[in-house]
Amino acid sequence: MANQVILFGHLGQDPELRYTQGGKAVTAISVATTEVFYDRDGNKNESTEWHRVILWEKQAEVAAKFLTKGSKVYIQGKITYRSYEQDGAKKYVTEIVAKSMEFGGGAQARGSSQPQQARPQTQTNSPQSQPSQADNNLDSVPF
Repeated sequence: MANQVILFGHLGQDPELRYTQGGKAVTAISVATTEVFYDRDGNKNESTEWHRVILWEKQAEVAAKFLTKGSKVYIQGKITYRSYEQDGAKKYVTEIVAKSMEFGGGAQARGSSQPQQARPQTQTNSPQSQPSQADNNLDSVPF
């Protein structure tokens, strides 16, 4: 079986583009996914989960240029787990490393008065944008 994750949700904050020491573009975005369900009495309920998504190179640059808080985004990627030490305590992080990204509708693009849904849907899908092992150390990324 393949390690594949598909998310469709909204950004919780504006993306912030950063660069590794090796000069590769990277950004982390928070994506909220909401599930709507009904209880036994027919009452509508919602459950929202937050996902940390890592975008590399061209995807990171496109996200920083066009996405804002509230933007709809569709992500395909793989789930990863990593750990690091902070103040003597071991911390664990679960992230989605994006392989492809599509966006559109519902939010304003940066620097534009036109809603994104009026713009063509954009997709980035670049397997060569996967980081090398040297760049994959996210402990050095300042967020």
